[in-house]
Amino acid sequence: TQHSPQRKSTVTAIQGLYALNGPLIAAQARTLATRLAREFPNDEDRIRRAYQLLFARSPTPRERSLAREYLDEPGGERGLKWEQYVHVLLASNEFWMID
Repeated sequence: TQHSPQRKSTVTAIQGLYALNGPLIAAQARTLATRLAREFPNDEDRIRRAYQLLFARSPTPRERSLAREYLDEPGGERGLKWEQYVHVLLASNEFWMID
């Protein structure tokens, strides 16, 4: 009967799998990747805007570096890479949990 002002972190395997494989998250990743491509012509601005929209902050230098490394990796269609990158951001703990 006690009140707890803070929810305990309880991400289960099923929640994690849904975030990585669920059709809703995939559709939202596609929609956000399309929006970013429409609004910003270069990757650096897209990365910065994705972090602002999803996490209300700017990406760290390390996060920018990792994003560019993945997006510049040879092979694969650029639009699909962006969808996958945004999907990972949407599935991240930072997006799902409030500190």
